[in-house]
Amino acid sequence: MESSKNRLTIGGILVSTVLVFAMFTVLEEAIGIHGPTVLVVDADGFASLDQSSQPDCNGTTSAAADPNDAIYSSIQDAVNAPGPHFIIVCPGTYGSLSIGDTERIYGLSGAIIDGGGVAASAVSISGVNTVCGSPDRTVIDGFEITGATGNGITVADSCRVFIQDNDIHDNDVRGILFGRGDHSWIDNNEIHDNPEGIELGENSNDNFIGHNRIHDNTGFGIEINENFTPPTSIRNLISQNTFTDNGEWAICLCGGSGATSNKVVGNKATGNGAAGGAFAGGGAYLVIGTSNTLRSNTAKSNTGTAFKLEVFGPVTSMFNTLTKNRAISTTGDGFVVLGDTNTFTKNLARINTLDGFEATVASSGNTFKENTADTNGDEGFRDDGTANVFMGNICIADGSTPDGLGAGCT
Repeated sequence: MESSKNRLTIGGILVSTVLVFAMFTVLEEAIGIHGPTVLVVDADGFASLDQSSQPDCNGTTSAAADPNDAIYSSIQDAVNAPGPHFIIVCPGTYGSLSIGDTERIYGLSGAIIDGGGVAASAVSISGVNTVCGSPDRTVIDGFEITGATGNGITVADSCRVFIQDNDIHDNDVRGILFGRGDHSWIDNNEIHDNPEGIELGENSNDNFIGHNRIHDNTGFGIEINENFTPPTSIRNLISQNTFTDNGEWAICLCGGSGATSNKVVGNKATGNGAAGGAFAGGGAYLVIGTSNTLRSNTAKSNTGTAFKLEVFGPVTSMFNTLTKNRAISTTGDGFVVLGDTNTFTKNLARINTLDGFEATVASSGNTFKENTADTNGDEGFRDDGTANVFMGNICIADGSTPDGLGAGCT
């Protein structure tokens, strides 16, 4: 039986390295790539590689069975070798690395990339796959990534970067930062104990962030485009992530006109917002942007507001759509809107300390349709704004401050 140390987890699926390497060889032949099929990195330099391209990380010789393959003791040395590469990294601790060309780097269990408290990024990826329509991709898979003075992983001016199945923690600024990173995947990582989990900076578009476990970061779990100005960060999909015990907001679409047409779908947020902070207070889901979609997300037992559409300086939230979201047992309001022409449909606010749904004095022209407010401390629906529309909403046993049922209840 094949040992578990000779298996990889790719995209959340455990597969044999023999199969992976065989598929990569077929791909090489199909697209005419030549060079080492596999580069192996072992911290002590004594791995071996048999004729089927199966690494033995407990080898006692650095001689490769196939002269076209090579053994390295540094990931950076393997990256710097003439490419293209498929790099497999044995268990051990390795220093920071910089990537400027297409690489596929997979860590076996126990492979650690450590910035050592010196490197600004444990992994820096820049200028990779700049033609977004290319089939090329750069992969960082299966590592523990820690110890950077800045970000665990920084991606700049790149397309088709796949960051998956990593444990990213205890970096000094963020787990992952994208700046002008497009058409990329951040999938099935655990991101924790950083000041911030993930930030998509300006002009980071068409990315997928999914199936990650983001917890115990002191600030945001995920933040999009904090600069509030174009170039925009648009059409990103944030889906099926869990957010637990992050200090501020679980997700912040914070870019104003620079955070547009993003989708936040099927996420779960619990225990976030306890640190509060000056940025709109703290809670689960914060939007300062336009034409974004929030659907089928859950916020439970967070501190502050579960779902908030906010105005920040001259920037307002407009044309956002919230559908079938659930706000449960939050210390503040379930849903709050400061902004115009947003739509709330079939959402649930239950057992929140304050209002179920609140349209503030800074709101106008918003539509609340077929939502349910159940056993909230204050009003089910509160309307202090202008020309907001309430229709077909249901209130169940909400409080009586000031009038219990509030606006638009049946």
